Amino acid sequence: MNDPGLDLTALVAPLIASDHDLRWIDTASDPLAVDEIGRAISDSVQSARPDAVACWVGDDESVLAHTVARALRVPVIRAEEDMGLLTLEPNLGDSVHSVLMLATSWSRRCPPGPLYSMLTERGKSVTAVLSLLPGASKPEIIPEEVPYTILARG
Repeated sequence: MNDPGLDLTALVAPLIASDHDLRWIDTASDPLAVDEIGRAISDSVQSARPDAVACWVGDDESVLAHTVARALRVPVIRAEEDMGLLTLEPNLGDSVHSVLMLATSWSRRCPPGPLYSMLTERGKSVTAVLSLLPGASKPEIIPEEVPYTILARG
């Protein structure tokens, strides 16, 4: 990443929804902020030259990944778990070598470990693991040299 100190707190704030116990990102609440976030993330990872952006299936996850991927001019790869079976769509071709993992927040619904495993088992290199909000801690399966970064504080 070009800027490991990238702080998107001000841009992310209008997208945060809450029910007092949980916080999540609502990308529909401010599309312009989502576009700015996508460009900022793209600029920060440009030097790593990811060939794709990977996310878990979900509305806000897909919107965020699409926005970043559009700025990077790369495809989005979506992971899904169905009855214990993990899949990636579309299938990763030979043109994809390095992948940026992205989430609104890493959680049980969007776990970083299984996604990292699926990508590396297919011979792909993960350039960084990024999330907008705090969530699951970095799993041991992800090596120390792979950046695991939360982009918004508070």
